[in-house]
Amino acid sequence: MMNRIIWVAMVLAVGFAPVAGAQGELIVGAPRSGVRERVGAIERLMEMRTDESARKFVEENLAPALRTSQTTDLRLTNIKAMRQLFRNFSTVNLAPSGERGLAVLFGGCPGEGTPILLEIDSNPPRGITGFRVVEKTALPARTKTAPQIDLTWENLADKLKEQEAAGLSGSVLVVLDGSIVHHQGYGLGDRAKKISNKPDTIFAIGSRPIDFTKGAILKLEDMGKLKTSDSIARHLPNVPDDKKESPSRI
Repeated sequence: MMNRIIWVAMVLAVGFAPVAGAQGELIVGAPRSGVRERVGAIERLMEMRTDESARKFVEENLAPALRTSQTTDLRLTNIKAMRQLFRNFSTVNLAPSGERGLAVLFGGCPGEGTPILLEIDSNPPRGITGFRVVEKTALPARTKTAPQIDLTWENLADKLKEQEAAGLSGSVLVVLDGSIVHHQGYGLGDRAKKISNKPDTIFAIGSRPIDFTKGAILKLEDMGKLKTSDSIARHLPNVPDDKKESPSRI
């Protein structure tokens, strides 16, 4: 149990970049707000199923030059293909691609590992200037997952220091019987400014809260309060029409 608790804490800590400076490193000149808004719009696009939601995405997010580069029918056909490829995704991760590109990677779906290459205009209104699915080989190799470490209560602090020297960057929290026994930051949160991580450093965790929602839903199913085969409209009020009409399930 000791190993399991510490390992989970370390995965959560080192898996994501801190908010400070993260998006600026991914797309030069594109502010964090613009990146977040467009990536969020793409996530919603993959969750929807109607042509109307696709048209709304095109009108609200694509820069004029990109919007007119294809006919409406062709653009809708391409979006439908993307939706099929990334249907029922469970995670979303970002990775830099070139000087101005950002790769959006959906996990837990048929297209896992196949990135959408995204480019965002550095000038207001920060429209999307590049939006296409690319081959897996076009994306730089992703960082390998750190190997599991054999930790004990006795060697915890020393092992974490060793991992910090090897590149660990994050915040580690270990709780035993409701009490905090270790809470410390490791590595740099902002490499450009040489700012170290602290126990209270804020991290961008992407779509990881989805996993907690999944766990809560499965718990409710165990309790007999819902079924995962239920339509979301059965349990949530004011569900958008395009969600009511689609085969959306909990």
